Amino acid sequence: ATTEIYTLSLHDALPICFVACGPGVVMDFDEATTLIEAGDLIVCLRALLTSKDSSFSVFGNGNVLMTDISSSYFTTSSMSIFGGGNLELFRSANLYMKDSLIAVGDTGSIIANTDTSLEMESQGTLQVTNGGSISFSDDSVLIALSSSTAEVSGGGNILFDDQTNAVVKGSSSFQVFGGGSILFSQESSASVSDSSLFRVEDGGSIVFSHTASLYVSQSSLNVLGGGSITF
Repeated sequence: ATTEIYTLSLHDALPICFVACGPGVVMDFDEATTLIEAGDLIVCLRALLTSKDSSFSVFGNGNVLMTDISSSYFTTSSMSIFGGGNLELFRSANLYMKDSLIAVGDTGSIIANTDTSLEMESQGTLQVTNGGSISFSDDSVLIALSSSTAEVSGGGNILFDDQTNAVVKGSSSFQVFGGGSILFSQESSASVSDSSLFRVEDGGSIVFSHTASLYVSQSSLNVLGGGSITF
């Protein structure tokens, strides 16, 4: 099945949004393809989105917004956000990914704040290119298990601030290329274990500041190309 959502005119019409909102509201995608041009995909107010063997493409400056105790589950699925839009999680939203990919490009970012959680396993991947960042703040958490990866290239950072937590375990990794850095500050913490990796290349650094903490067990921190590891 293919769902296509477009504005009537990119210049004259208001953006059209695909919205799931409210307790008991469920969007279930199975072997489906969803295209959204110049509009947003929104999951909010305790709604549930499930995706299996499906793909989502959001472009033309559209965003994906997950908020207000909503839950989203991606299994062997993919989501691409290009044209300047972001993936944003806030106010206790939860996103779970298994063997799935979320890719954001064209200066867009992945942003999580206000008690949100994002969990990846079985080669789950977050990928940000062309200037955007992966940013967690305000008591949010990112869990990467079983060969999962968070990767930023093109000058952006992986940033944890304000009592956030990262758990990277089971051959999983955070990787930054193109001058960006991995940054933890303001009582944030990272646990890197079981053959996992923090890797920064091309002049970026790994920095822990302002009472941030790091636990490393049987894993590696690599900085290549002129950067530093700073505590």
